[in-house]
Amino acid sequence: MEERRGTERMEAFSDGVFAVVATLLVLDLRVPDLPHGATGYAAVAAALAPLGSRLLAFCLSFLFVMIAWVNHHQVMNAIERVDRTLLWCNNFLLFAICLLPFPTAFFGANPYERGAVMLLAFSLGLSAVGFALITWHAKRIDLLRPDIDAKRRAAIRRRSQVGPWAFFGTVALSAVSPELGIAGIFAVMLFYALPAYPAKPD
Repeated sequence: MEERRGTERMEAFSDGVFAVVATLLVLDLRVPDLPHGATGYAAVAAALAPLGSRLLAFCLSFLFVMIAWVNHHQVMNAIERVDRTLLWCNNFLLFAICLLPFPTAFFGANPYERGAVMLLAFSLGLSAVGFALITWHAKRIDLLRPDIDAKRRAAIRRRSQVGPWAFFGTVALSAVSPELGIAGIFAVMLFYALPAYPAKPD
């Protein structure tokens, strides 16, 4: 029979991945060169203006990574122990998180292209699938803490199921309009930024 251990090692490794990805996102913000002899606020503003879309992309993805990290922390507080399958479900989530810098940079360079927003929304949807797999497996073989009541177990599962449908639906919205896609991404992120159930005290 497979030995099941606590979540400490998985959480520590996941925290490291989240931190690295959050740091990598900023690398796409390159310091612009001022034209030779240019001075004053107008010259600085003109040099920084092209960075607007990249800064938006960075803020959007950084906020998503932070929301994902908070939700990962909360889900782990509800899980008492892990098994091999749960580790691989978590690895899939981390895989999706690690992919995020690429669609972020692509969106930053092409903010008005439908394909760029669709790619970003699809990437976020993969992360949501990772969360859904973690909670589905943890509930399926009862890896949750024994003090988690049935109502909260159902809430955890239900909340994780919303993400994939919502983000992949945003992919379809993005095909209609990049602006609608970005609005949809913000809406789903706002949903997950709000607490759904109390976390176990640290």
